[in-house]
Amino acid sequence: MIEDVSHSLNNYNIRSNPPTNMSVKEASFYLGISERKLRESIARRDIRHVRFGSRIILRKQDIDSWLEGMVA
Repeated sequence: MIEDVSHSLNNYNIRSNPPTNMSVKEASFYLGISERKLRESIARRDIRHVRFGSRIILRKQDIDSWLEGMVA
């Protein structure tokens, strides 16, 4: 139960005060989409990212630019 509260508070912080660099999990929560959808966009190279071995890092400015490009 304490973990649920801690997890919810951490997720709230990502939306209200997002870090400069995010993992796929953090970025998907920030965007409000599933990790799977975000990973599909990364695989298509729709969104800029950096790989460190198997770890994927996304910069907030790249996420925001990608999102702006999707506005109709």
